[in-house]
Amino acid sequence: MLGLSSTLRYIKSHGARVGSVTNCEGFEHDLDLTYSIQQGVLKCLSFRLRNVTARANYRTYVDEKRLILQNNLTFN
Repeated sequence: MLGLSSTLRYIKSHGARVGSVTNCEGFEHDLDLTYSIQQGVLKCLSFRLRNVTARANYRTYVDEKRLILQNNLTFN
């Protein structure tokens, strides 16, 4: 079993109304790369790299790069 996964999202909007602004357009694309440790003491730990780019004519541009650490706890 591999511990590597990915997610790619693309969202596009057009003709929306945001507050008093009409005919809004924008897009966003997100890429997540996740690696989960499969064995050993740290086997509940995963690392996610996220890259987000969002552009729209009704808000400021967004460019994000994140490193997300996740630890899953199991209770018996």
